[in-house]
Amino acid sequence: MISIVTVTHQSSRHMTDYVSSFLSHHTAEERRQVEFIVVENSADPSAELYVQQLRDAGCRATLKWTTNRGFGAGCNEGASLASGTVLAFVNPDVRFTSCIVPIASAFGDTHWGTVRQLSSDRGGTYAFDVIPECKPIIADVLRFHRFAHLIRPLYRYYFPVGAFFIVPRKLFMDVGGFDERFFMYYEEAELARRLHDRRGQPRYLSTVTIIHEGFGSQSDSDTTLRHEARSTVLYGQIIQNPLFAQTRVRQLARLSMFVPQAKARLRLLKQAIVELSETDRAL
Repeated sequence: MISIVTVTHQSSRHMTDYVSSFLSHHTAEERRQVEFIVVENSADPSAELYVQQLRDAGCRATLKWTTNRGFGAGCNEGASLASGTVLAFVNPDVRFTSCIVPIASAFGDTHWGTVRQLSSDRGGTYAFDVIPECKPIIADVLRFHRFAHLIRPLYRYYFPVGAFFIVPRKLFMDVGGFDERFFMYYEEAELARRLHDRRGQPRYLSTVTIIHEGFGSQSDSDTTLRHEARSTVLYGQIIQNPLFAQTRVRQLARLSMFVPQAKARLRLLKQAIVELSETDRAL
C-alpha cells in the first residue's frame, strides 16, 4: 500500500482539485491501494469535508488535527500514522494527472525519489534540484531544474523537490524522518543527504505525472522568504558548514543583478545570519 501524507494549512481551495484529480485518475480497485493521511494544522473545519469525500470514494483516509510546528513536523506526524510500505509526501497544491499505483512496485522498500513533476507557474519539469552546498549560481540563472531530471549521472547531487517526495516507510523511520528544526524550506534537502548516505541516489519515475502549483500553498511571500533565509543558515549549521550561508550571500549578490527577487532574499538572509548568530551567543 502507498501512504500519501499531506500537510494542510488553510488549503481548502487547493484540496478540491487535489481530491477530484486523484479520484478521476484512479479506479475503485486502485483507490483501495492508497491511503491518505491529512495533517491539518490550521484548524480549518473544511478538512473534514475533503477527507470524507475520499472515504466515500473508497479510499482509506485519516485526518490528524495538529498545531503548526512546520512542514517537516507535520510530515513526521503523518508518517507515524501510515500503514503503507511506501510513503509519498504530497503538497496540497498538487493535481494528479495519472495513476500513482505504479509507485509501489517502482520504489518498493529500497528506492527513494520522485515522479515527473510539472510546474504550473515556472514551466517545464521541476522534479529535482541540486543539493544546496553543491549548487552553483549558474544553476539558478539557467533554471537548471527544468532539465535536471534528464542528466542521470548527476543524480548523486540531487534531491527530490518536496511537492512529491517518495521514500519507503521503514527507510524514512530508520534515518530519523524530517529534521523538525526547519519550519519551512531545506528540510527535504537535509533529509536527502541522509538518504544518499544510506541508499544512494534518488530514483525518477517518469511514467507517473503530477502538476504542482509553485508557492500555491503559501499566502505571504515575505513570510516565506524569511523562513527560507532562516533555514539557509540552519542548514549550514546542521551540515557543519559554517561558510554555507556566507557563500549563499555572495551568490545572491551576483544573482540580484539578473533576478530582482534575489535582492529581497539577500537582505533577509543577511538579517537571519545576524539574528541566529545572536541567538547562538545568547545560548
